[in-house]
Amino acid sequence: LFFRNISGLLAATFRVTRRTLDEAHWDALVRDFIARHESHTPLFLEMPREFLAFLEQERDDPADPPFLAALAHYEWVSLALSIAEEDPDLAGVDRTADLLDGVPVVSPLAWLCGYHFPVHRIGPEFRPAGPGEQPTWLVVYRRLDDHIGFLELNAATARLFELARDNEAGRT
Repeated sequence: LFFRNISGLLAATFRVTRRTLDEAHWDALVRDFIARHESHTPLFLEMPREFLAFLEQERDDPADPPFLAALAHYEWVSLALSIAEEDPDLAGVDRTADLLDGVPVVSPLAWLCGYHFPVHRIGPEFRPAGPGEQPTWLVVYRRLDDHIGFLELNAATARLFELARDNEAGRT
């Protein structure tokens, strides 16, 4: 019962990861998580973050696909954005302002993520054996209607996004 509850919760969060692994591999992964990972929170909604920490810091199984932690991170970002309590403050946003003279405002619910694998394309039919030639840059975001989306960026656009996100002074 305990195993099935944890496995079900993780499978609901990491849907693509679950579908990409065969059942025996998924079950072994969840059992390893339960047996070896010392969780730092008792909160049920934090379990996916604990699983991600396990994959990133503790799991080292050569049978795992090389993209496992990156794919799990991408899926966790979607969950984190969907439950984030923060909302964009649109009161001070002038939608007709000159972007060159004003300070562009980036939503706090738009996260820039960089991966060595094209995580947004991975699934049962596409399982890359190694990292791509170039990093994959994605902005994962939550729209005002609470739907989660993503944009694939190139390196230059990712840098522009970072500059806009971190800019508080406007043009210098």
